[in-house]
Amino acid sequence: MNHKNKKFEKIRIISSNYIITYHKELKDKKGDLDGRISETWKEILVRDGMPYQRTLQVIMHESMHGIRFEICLNGNEENKNILLTTGVTCFIRDNPEFIIEYIKVLNRKETK
Repeated sequence: MNHKNKKFEKIRIISSNYIITYHKELKDKKGDLDGRISETWKEILVRDGMPYQRTLQVIMHESMHGIRFEICLNGNEENKNILLTTGVTCFIRDNPEFIIEYIKVLNRKETK
């Protein structure tokens, strides 16, 4: 199967548009990173050159940080769960192309 991997350039998190940029190297004080989010600059930084499934996982992971930031996630556990559910629901609604691709890749049979 010849499948061209899509390189996502933006994602919507709640009411904010985040750009996605790809970098040959990505580091912080502790060492190498696969991804990082800047809520202030509305940017998700992703290390370029990773396997496609890992890249999508990193975007999803960083987006979850963004959801927590955008909804100011705090309070008791039940309130956190309600807010996180709302945030994830908005994320899925606002990014159908990314979600469809993410599910496709997760369900793809690994071949050697």
